[in-house]
Amino acid sequence: MTASPSDTNLPEANQAGWFSWVAGVAVALFLLKIGTPIIFPNDDPMPSDPLLWIFLSWPLKWGFGIVALLFLTKCFDGLPSFDGPRRWLLLPLAWYLWQWVARVDTVDPALTSAAIPHFTACMICLTVGIWDGGRKGGWDGWMWPILIGFCMCLWSGIEQHFWGLEEMRQRVKDNPELIEGAHPWLLARMQSDRIYGPLFYPNAYATGLVLLAPACIGFLYQKGEWLSRWQRWIPCVLLAGATMGCLFWTRSKTGILMALMMIVLALFRLPVRRQLKIRVAGALGVIGLIGFFVVFAGYFKKGATSLGARFHYWEVAAQITADHPFNGTGPATFQRPFDERRDPDSEMARLAHNDFLEQASDSGIPGFLFFAGFVIWGMIWMGQRVWRSEQVVPWATWIGLLGWAGMSLMEFTLYIPGVAWVSFFLFGVLAGTLGRK
Repeated sequence: MTASPSDTNLPEANQAGWFSWVAGVAVALFLLKIGTPIIFPNDDPMPSDPLLWIFLSWPLKWGFGIVALLFLTKCFDGLPSFDGPRRWLLLPLAWYLWQWVARVDTVDPALTSAAIPHFTACMICLTVGIWDGGRKGGWDGWMWPILIGFCMCLWSGIEQHFWGLEEMRQRVKDNPELIEGAHPWLLARMQSDRIYGPLFYPNAYATGLVLLAPACIGFLYQKGEWLSRWQRWIPCVLLAGATMGCLFWTRSKTGILMALMMIVLALFRLPVRRQLKIRVAGALGVIGLIGFFVVFAGYFKKGATSLGARFHYWEVAAQITADHPFNGTGPATFQRPFDERRDPDSEMARLAHNDFLEQASDSGIPGFLFFAGFVIWGMIWMGQRVWRSEQVVPWATWIGLLGWAGMSLMEFTLYIPGVAWVSFFLFGVLAGTLGRK
């Protein structure tokens, strides 16, 4: 049964504690600075130029340092109780512990050794989110830094689209020594007009937009309560427009479809008659799908090659799971057995482009069940609590997490710290808020 607004026990916005602000800054830094997938080396020393320190991604070990400081700081802030479904909490814990079991027989110790600390950071972010959400801390502390970080993330994409990518290509053309020894993926990215913001590649950027845009827009709307009814929509529309522009410039098909789904769901929050909601949502869905197929007509005319490649990745992932059903081939090792089994003409893939199948391939059926159960059960439980809540931000956060879960069916969001750590933290914050005594 769906809880009424009074049953959700959500915190007031003006009760933010100091740690909530610290956590919000950390989450913004994850999004803006820790965007390289864990399977790629990212231990280069930071440049001495302060401007490059500001604009370049940071080494992964810096991200681990921020996570560790966040955890230690939270321990001094106190540990609240959790009154939600405690059996659900066992699922992420079981998933994490199973990664250590799967590590024993890994086919590539180096890749697995990179994955385990990352998954540890994911669990810390989830735990810290639950702890802080379980206090009467409010959403202001988390959301103000996250909103600022999200706006910077949008500006990064806008700058790339209008002049940044071309400037970078021209600079490399004039100084070819800048890319000597660069990874082929980086070279391919530089030749494309698809924007990627502060993250590693366009689809990861699209996932970050889908994940955070609803909460940021909802927060802006909530903080504009002192404005007139129409004035408070102005910043929301501007932020939504910038988000949709960046999402379109990523050319991420999955991201655009997820955004369309989320907009349709948001329409059902409007205070109008149910029949009108259904008609408007249906019309928007049809128009959106028609526009989607028109925009990407060339892609489908060419045979939807990336979608076909994904089906091949998933087929091989199922084969790997069948051969290693108990503990898989080891965390983050999909590329090794895939390279042995793939069709000679197929493109090489380092990850399965589906977080759920990746878990089955890397850590066996138990790993898949634990991870899928954690996400699905959590989304259902939280959705029941927030759907009719009068507070906008928790509901919008759930919508963003739903979009993230949808993106996980087509991408490797779990293996990009700038997305994974943020999503686990928001998962924890929402669970802790709704499960607070």
